[in-house]
Order: sequence, then C-alpha cells, then structure tokens
Amino acid sequence: MKRLHVDSSKRLEHKVRKPKSDPREYGFTRLANGARILLVQDPEAVFAAACANVQAGYFDDPDDVPGLAHYLEHAVHLGSERYPDEKEYKAFLSQHGGASNASTSMVHTSFYLKIHSSMCGPALHRMGAMLEAPRLKPESVLREVENVHSEFSRNTNSDARKLLQLRRSTSQPPYSKFSTGNITTLRDDPMRAGLDVSTLLRGYWEKKYTGDGVCVCIVAPQPISEQESWVKASFEGIRTSSQSAPMGEGAPKGLIGSGFTTAIDSTQLGLLYSVIPQRELRELELRWHIPYGMMRDMECKPWRWVSHIVGHESKGSAAYALKQAGLIQSLSAGTGDEVRLGPGFMFWSVTMQLTEEGLDHVSTILKTIHRALQVILSSSSEQRQAIYEELQETSLLRFEYRDRQQPADLAKDAAQKLHYFDPEEVLAGPMLLNQFDEEAIRSFMSHLVPQNLNVYFSTKRHQSNTAVMSSMQVERWYGAKYSVAPFDEGLKAELAALVASLPPAESTPSTGPTTTATASATSVAPLMPLLHLPSANWALPVDAALMHSLPGLSPASSVSPTPTVLLERPGIRVWHCCDVSHRIPKAYVYLMLATPAVYRDPKAWITARLFVRLLDDLLEADAYHAEVLGCSYSVNCSEEGISIQMTGFSSVIPKLLDLVLHGLATGVTEGHVQERFDVMAGKMLQSMQVWKHNNPLQHAEYEADHFLQRPHWHVLHDSLPLLEKNLISPEDVLAFGRSLIPPRAGAGGNVDAEGGSTQVEMLLYGSLSSHQAAAISESVCETLRPAGLGSSPWPEVGIVQLYAPRPVEGTTSHPGNTAYVYVPDNPNPGNSNSAIFLVCQVGMDDPADRSKIVLLQLLVQIASKPCFHALRTVQRLGYTAGCQLYMHQGFLGFAVRVQAANYKPDVVGERVVQWLHDFRAELASVDSDTFEAHKSSLRERLLEPTKSLADAASRAWMPIRRRTFDFGAREAKAEFLSGTTLPNLLSLYDANIIPSGPSTQTLCTQMWGGGVPPEVEQKMEAVGSASTGEGEQPGGMDAMSAVAHVVCGYSHLVELKVGLECSYRPRL
Repeated sequence: MKRLHVDSSKRLEHKVRKPKSDPREYGFTRLANGARILLVQDPEAVFAAACANVQAGYFDDPDDVPGLAHYLEHAVHLGSERYPDEKEYKAFLSQHGGASNASTSMVHTSFYLKIHSSMCGPALHRMGAMLEAPRLKPESVLREVENVHSEFSRNTNSDARKLLQLRRSTSQPPYSKFSTGNITTLRDDPMRAGLDVSTLLRGYWEKKYTGDGVCVCIVAPQPISEQESWVKASFEGIRTSSQSAPMGEGAPKGLIGSGFTTAIDSTQLGLLYSVIPQRELRELELRWHIPYGMMRDMECKPWRWVSHIVGHESKGSAAYALKQAGLIQSLSAGTGDEVRLGPGFMFWSVTMQLTEEGLDHVSTILKTIHRALQVILSSSSEQRQAIYEELQETSLLRFEYRDRQQPADLAKDAAQKLHYFDPEEVLAGPMLLNQFDEEAIRSFMSHLVPQNLNVYFSTKRHQSNTAVMSSMQVERWYGAKYSVAPFDEGLKAELAALVASLPPAESTPSTGPTTTATASATSVAPLMPLLHLPSANWALPVDAALMHSLPGLSPASSVSPTPTVLLERPGIRVWHCCDVSHRIPKAYVYLMLATPAVYRDPKAWITARLFVRLLDDLLEADAYHAEVLGCSYSVNCSEEGISIQMTGFSSVIPKLLDLVLHGLATGVTEGHVQERFDVMAGKMLQSMQVWKHNNPLQHAEYEADHFLQRPHWHVLHDSLPLLEKNLISPEDVLAFGRSLIPPRAGAGGNVDAEGGSTQVEMLLYGSLSSHQAAAISESVCETLRPAGLGSSPWPEVGIVQLYAPRPVEGTTSHPGNTAYVYVPDNPNPGNSNSAIFLVCQVGMDDPADRSKIVLLQLLVQIASKPCFHALRTVQRLGYTAGCQLYMHQGFLGFAVRVQAANYKPDVVGERVVQWLHDFRAELASVDSDTFEAHKSSLRERLLEPTKSLADAASRAWMPIRRRTFDFGAREAKAEFLSGTTLPNLLSLYDANIIPSGPSTQTLCTQMWGGGVPPEVEQKMEAVGSASTGEGEQPGGMDAMSAVAHVVCGYSHLVELKVGLECSYRPRL
C-alpha cells in the first residue's frame, strides 16, 4: 500500500473515508520533523483525547538489556525539561478530569490521554514535552524500575502471559525477546556489567523517539486549524532522525531496518508443545506461521476470509461438529502476533477450549480442523467469491453503521494505523474487504500446512504423562512448564493428506442439518460428512433506514430522549425510546425477567446458570449468523432473575429476539439437556476452578463484596461443591426451565407460587418506531406470559452495615467508629503477590439525597493522582495502586486498592491507613482555583452528552434496572455539585473516611500471597476472639479504629453476618 508524500510546509485537506454515522470532521498535517498528525473535530466532545504512537518497541531492545523499551515508556512520564516536576503531567490531567496510560508492543509504543476539551492544548504540550526531552533523572528511573518489576510480577501467574512468552522465546530474535523486563534485566544485570541505566534509556530515546517515527491523533471539539496550532507547538520540537531518509512512496521504513527477516525458522516449526498450566486449562492451539505481513494483501485480507469460514459456528462448521461430538467447548480463528514493517510476518491460529473427553482425542480434533481447511481448498471459485461477497457486505455494513467510537479509542486506533495507511483510508482501510483476489487467498492458504504449524496443548493432565514429564523444560522469563517434540510422522502425513487434493466439496446446502448429529469421538470419519461451507446468512439483507417517530428529533440532534412507558399490564412493563440522534439504524433491547427462583439458595443459583448455558448452547449455531453482522445477545443470571440484552440492526432485532425468547420458553428440551448437560456442567466446573487463579486483588475485591452482601453465594464454599459432588441433575435444570414460563390457559394445574412468579421490566431503545416496539412487546407477552410476582417483593439482596456487632458496655448503642479486618483463605496460595481492598462505608445511594455520591465522586477525582503517586510512585507498594468510588448493590463507599509483590498485606494496610490520615491535610490545602477546576471537570462529565448509541441505551436502562426511575440523575447531581464547597467535602472525609473519624466504618480485606502464615493467623484469631480494641491491633488497625474486629476464614464470617444489620436500596 502506498504511503502519502506530504509537503511539510502546509496542511492538506483530506477526505477521510468515514462511516455514514460519523459526524466528525478530519484533517491531516505533517510537521517539519516528519511527524504525521490526524486531526479530528468532534463538536459534541466534552472531553478530548489524544494518542502519540512511536514506531519503536521491544524489537529494538538491546540484546543485553531486555525490557528497555518498556522501561522507557514508564520513565518518560517522570518529568521533562519543560515540566520538570515528575508529578506534574498526571496531576494536571487529573485536575481537569483526565487520565493517561501507555503501552509497549513489538514495534510500537503508544501514549494516550483524555482531558476536558478546554485544556487539550496545554495537555498536548505536556505530552509533547515528555517525548521531546524527558529528564530521565537517575534517581527517578532507578525508583521506577520497581514499578516495572511489579508489573512483571503481576503477570508471572498468568497462563496467557506464560504461553505468549513461550511462543516467543522458542522463536527467532527479535521476536523472541523478553518484552516487559524486570528488576534483574533492568537494574541488577546492567549494574554488574558496569552499565548506567539512565544513560541506556537516554541513548534509546535519542535513537528511536524521532519525529519521523511518530504518528499522533487528536479528537477535540475545536476547529482543525486550532488543533493544528496545538500540535505544532507541542510536537514540532521532537528531533528528526538524521539516519532516516525522507518519507516518500512505497512501504514505510521500519526503524528495525532491513536486518529483520523472519520470526521463526523451519527447525522451530512442525512441533507439539505440551504445556502444564497453572489453572484448570484445557486448551489446544494450532498456530501457523505466515512469512509475510498484512500490508501485502490488505485489499483482499485473505486471513479474514479464511477466519470467517473456519471460525464459523453454524451447522456444517468444524466448531459445530466438534461441539456435537462432545470434544470442544469453544473455537476461535484469526491472526495473532503480526508485524507490518518491512516484509513483516503474522501468525494465524485456531484456538479451542476442550472438554474432558476432548483431551483423549486431540488427533481427531487436529484432523477435523484440517478437514475444514480442505473444504475450503476443494470449493469452487464461484463458491469462494459468493462467501467473500457476503463477508464484504457484512464488513461494509459494520463499518458504515458502526456505533461511534469513544474519543480515546479513536485516537489510539488511528495513531497506530496512520503508520501504515494513507490518511484517507486510516478508518476504512483496516476494516473493509475491497477486492476478491483468488491468488491472494490461494497464497495465504498455501502456508496452512503441517510443516508451518506448531501445536500448543495445555492441560494439567500432562503431569501424569511420563514421556512429557521426563523431557520437561521451564521457559526462562515467566516459567511456563513444557515439553516439546516433533509431530508424530504418521499424524503429520495424515494432516498433510487432508489438505492435499480431494474431490470437490458438495455445493453449500441452503440450510444446515435439521437434527442434532452425534458423532463417535474415537474417529474423525463420522465428523467428515458434517462439514460444509457456511450457508447463506439469514440476517441479510439489512434495512438501514432510520425511524423518525418523535417530533423534533432528527439525526442531527445531540440530545438523547427519555424513555416512556409503552405498555403496562400485570406481569410486564415495557419502556420505549426512539433515538436516532446517533445516526445508526440499530436498537438495544434490555429485558429483566425478575423471579425469586434464581437466587433462592445456592442450588437454585447454579441450576439457573446451567439452564442459561444450555440455552446459549442451543442457540449458538443459528445466532452466529447475526453475530457476523455485529448483532448480538446475552442471557445472564443475577440476584434479581434472568436478564437479556440484545443489540443490532433494527430489522434484525425482532428475528433475533424471537429466536432467543422461543429458546427460553420451549427450546431447552429434555433431549437437549440430557445430551449436553455433562459438557455444560463440566464447563462451569472448569470456570470455577479457573476462578481460583484470579489475581489476589480480584479475590480481595470479591471477598469484600461477599462480606458486605447478604445473601451472597460464594463460588468456592457454596457453588463449587454442588458441581463437584454432582448434586444438580438434568432433571433439576428441566424443572427450573419449565417453572419460568407459566402454562398456557387450559394446560391444567396452577402456576407454582414461587418458581412461576415472574415480572418483566423491558426497554426498547434506538431506531425503533412505536409501532415496531408495540409489535415486539406483544410478542414478548405471548411468548413469556409473565404472571407477576404476586405478593412477593421484587427480588433483592441487602448490604451489611459495618457497625460493631456488640453495643458499648453499659449502653444499648453501637460505637460509631468501627473497623473490620477480613482475612479470607487464599484460593490460590501459589501466587506470591498479596493485596488489600479497603472500603470506607458511607451510605446508600438515595435518589432523594445526592450529597453522598456527588461528594464521593469529587473526592475520588481529587484524591486519585495523589493516591497513585504516594502508594505506587513513591512507596512503590505495587504496580496496581489507587482509589475509587465503591458502589455495590446501591451502597456507596470510598475504596483503596493495592496489589503488592514485595509487601505483605498487613504492611500495605498500615501504609494505606497512614495515607488516609496524611491526605486529610493535603485535601484541606487545596486552593480555591484547583477545587473549582475539579468541580467544573466533574460537572462536565456528569452533563457530557452520550457519545454512542450503546452509551445512550445504557444510561436509559440503568434507572429502570435499578428501579429508581430517576432519568434526570446526572442533572440533579450537577445541580447539587454547583453548591458544594471544600468544607462540605472535608466534613464527609472527617466523618466517614479518615480512620479516626467518629462515624468511619471500614472493611479491610487482606489477601495473603502464599497463604496466611500460621503465626499471623494465630495472632489474628486471638485478636478477633477478644474484639476488645485493647492492645495491639492487626494490620495497622490500631491507627484505624478504637474497635477493630478480625474475621479469619469463611465460617467465622458466616456467624458474624447473621448478627449484622442490612440496608436495602432506596426506591422512588
């Protein structure tokens, strides 16, 4: 693809090809130093976004200092020559409602920010300054290496990261390099070698961070001409590389130069990797090496075409056949790691999650995938073109009517794509299939042969395989345990024969098999007749007309209207809102089928979730056609019942909803349940076992929710045993499904008073007329026949109030200041990282009183960057550290979260408590201008118009879902905010947040990496038994409260929660 040669002395007007639904204006300029800039005017944007993408990544790391590019990504944030204070960049963004982040990949490093649009120019000036002249002070960068190491440590327990690095480490450099770096490669080894790290960083920056390697995208409401003045002032000072030739026509010159040839050689292919994961993973990945980059065939995109066919899930696909045979749970196909610089390369993969049965039949699965490739190879040119044209049509529809990207997402995507696409095609080029090219397809598929293939087979079952264990190796950086061997020659020959010449496949049938086929899992032969090319997509053609049913509302409107009640009958209420302001012919459907039968007890909870999984399994083959078009649905269980969410083209929604509702009402039959129950129960069991291996901070947050919610059915203690002991049967699932939908009149019998009690709350939002919405509503009534909840209340759960469990001696009142330390068992003691999640309870989010939530939102905005700087940058407690608004089941609080690699949670708790004390003085010292700037930024966020149909629909649904019906909540919060003063905020902080406050109620959940040491557990249990508040308190709680209660383990918590009061969400 040609690169545009642009004269650096002027801005060019470019007609960027954009979606029909996109109202933004685009411009392009190239600075004198070679930097390429895409300028986007979004008149509706309240918050602007920008991204600077540097064409330099870990491929450019020196061989003896792995991770240097990633280290520099961190280090440039620590002050610049123009703005030397290392806190200044993030503090400035935070003060104006913004945030920033960065990432490093193979050949790119990306820096992005979001900020109130009025401050976009100064923010860009700061971003440009850190790229143009970072300070890189030795003391600062030496301190930052600990944060890089914390990031590395966080990922050492990730199977995905272990497998990623294994693939790379067993390849050729530079692909095989260690991208993240750690304290050994970035501090200790260089120090032993006599190398100065800050000098190395500066050398890398001088060589790689040059104008001709930088692409920037800005999205803001200001005119293009004003944005252009910003970028000249901000980025024109970045040096030009003296080694780089002027950019002209032809492929972009990669900074890694012509020395880069290939990612992997022939001796590293044709191999089977047997990997022992940490989690209960059963994964099989087939990964082919393609020795050229995407830019060669970008017009045709043959990899997309092949992925579409092989990854299809309808009847006739490999996924469908293997699922029906009980061998796999899921299948996906597509490109993985890829580089477009120079000749480039890519990897194309088919990844499957296996069943227990599938572990015994890997060769059958391999043969089936190769047979699927053969179906493509043996198809006629007419068949191939017909499928390509259908995919071309769906790609065009998805592009032309895509929901508007958030400014930050657009900036990140466009800045990276600008390295490879002309400005005119930077949006459309990556998405559209422009030309059917049989030769490009044939060339791509010629590489999908066994000699270009590696297979990665991950399962814990390898631990009992003597042959695998006898040749076990450990990957150097992340410690993946694996064995590697060449393919069995017999299997290799069979696979090669399957993708060799065979008779042409039969013509694509108009519909798939109408009955479920059961294949023997011991041989590939019974699966062969099940495979054929995808049938025609039933969701096409699409009616792309917009509906205009509301007076005064047009596609040009920026105001999203408010839902109104369209239908209300016993058992059902339907809300409707026709919104075409986002210019796309799509709609959202939200449906809550409220019933106490779902969360009645742990068995009901797991039974309901199994029913939903079986429903998804039933619908998958037919619903996949709609998914190809970007139309999707989800069915989930919650404490309140079963929720359905659906989005897509308005002309497709009625068909898709009909499919889902009829499946819910009558589709999950006894035959389907009996046939697929074991697979679905096994999949759920596996997901719970995998859940144990979440990172410690995820577990700490989950356990805090478990402590505070009543009832709350715990994954390990309430749910997992039901599946492990086979206490739920297919009959239970069938009975639950039948209880959801009451019998039709004349069917006999009464509706079960509990299981048959259902109430529907529904919203139809988007490009749907009132007539269409009414027709959909009647269909829902006819299919679900909701009977109402009768005398039962709307299902809900309570939140525990953190008052002391016993009154003060001699009184009947509870002490106002109370602290709990909860030390649950660590589900994954093999993870050495620790975490705390500390919550200060404030109260319920009451629609009639906005003070609590507004003050908390303002506090979080002011405190977020000081918290990050104190706990992560200065104290270096861990890579993940910060504060947030805590909101669970309507209850509000202020939370601090830290995951630490080198500190135990009691020490982290002490540091957090101390920071809460210290921050009070910092908060009190905020000057009036800064305080008003924070208020203004928060107000703008509250009043910011919706940026997409998805955002508008979600905002409309939340008040209905929560049953507060306060559609004007944002405006009411903004009005309250206008009168808020710093003394108001300090009053809240003093009463509810500062550890010594008179009403502070705090829960500190500690997750101990490696498990709680016995001596610590004994000490905590002793303190917990006493609960007197006298003497030494655990984990810094002596500074937190006069009454600290320690809760060790699940059984102690069960006893405690019985005696604590609950609060429930206020309703309007």
